[in-house]
Amino acid sequence: MIRSMTGFGRGEASGPEYRVSCEVRGVNHRYLDFNIRLSRRYAALEERIRERVKRDLARGRVEVTVNVERVGGGERSLQVDKELAMAYHKALIDLAQDLRIPSDFGLID
Repeated sequence: MIRSMTGFGRGEASGPEYRVSCEVRGVNHRYLDFNIRLSRRYAALEERIRERVKRDLARGRVEVTVNVERVGGGERSLQVDKELAMAYHKALIDLAQDLRIPSDFGLID
């Protein structure tokens, strides 16, 4: 277990679709003061990162920054559930008829 620390480290890994970089900065501090910068999209990983750092550090002011970039991969595909969309459209028309209002709904509606 490290008792005192001051330092900086950076690592990077990449694959066909993503590039991930991680920076760790630490300065001497009496207690463990820990801060993680992580995209909200990956917030579920914060506790795992916190536990991993606590395993090796007992003290210090530590800042961990994780960046995830999409770098490639295939194009995203979009599939529309046409049956569901048609069912919504029919339900809107039926509702308009019941309410006696115009049923000229556009896509934005």
